[in-house]
Amino acid sequence: MNQAGTTRMDADNVRRLASDGEGQRLGFKYSLAELGTVTGTVAAFPNTDGGVFLFGVRDSGDVMGVAIGQTTKEPIVNRITGATDPVVCP
Repeated sequence: MNQAGTTRMDADNVRRLASDGEGQRLGFKYSLAELGTVTGTVAAFPNTDGGVFLFGVRDSGDVMGVAIGQTTKEPIVNRITGATDPVVCP
């Protein structure tokens, strides 16, 4: 766990989560091109016990990976925070 009390998302943690399959608290998207379909799911997380969304994972749970650099993180954060009320901070 890190200082914020969350688990670091390394490859082993991603594989473990992906093996559990999608559910109410876990979502998968294969690529960042699907970001627009994520906001509704992420917006629902605060109404439950929270959740995790993994990019680079197929619906089948196969981990393919996706490169996310700093220039990619900002648009993801802006898209999610701009589409949620109350604001969900990824």
